[in-house]
Amino acid sequence: MQKVQHAILMVPVANQSYLMNKYSTIIFDIDVIHDITGAVIDALQATISKLGLPYHSEKECMDIISLKKRVIELPEILFPESDIDSAIFTRTYFNILDEVITRGDIKLYPKVLETLQELKMRGINICMTSCKRKRDALNDFAKH
Repeated sequence: MQKVQHAILMVPVANQSYLMNKYSTIIFDIDVIHDITGAVIDALQATISKLGLPYHSEKECMDIISLKKRVIELPEILFPESDIDSAIFTRTYFNILDEVITRGDIKLYPKVLETLQELKMRGINICMTSCKRKRDALNDFAKH
């Protein structure tokens, strides 16, 4: 029976040689590969617009996102005087986010592609994981 060693690592790109010498397979979550901040802001602003709610700037949306709140909590934070239905807001937001992700409007973090190409060239097996919502982003990434 083959012994499998599991590890969760946050290793800077400069230390990638450590990974290449120690592991034969590395599993990445798609969120550490793709920067979806822009997609989240676009989806939030589009949701606000679609529901006819007062405009919030990109900076205001970014400030709200940085609070790490669940989407269902956002209407209360963004529009405390409004009686917007949180379930409708949440459903609208995720439908729009799905569209944004499906369009491929997501960027890779710097040096990701080069690092993964180097790992592949050195014979390291690369696996990606994601939630169902990000499947299209994962499929787009696999084409690289």
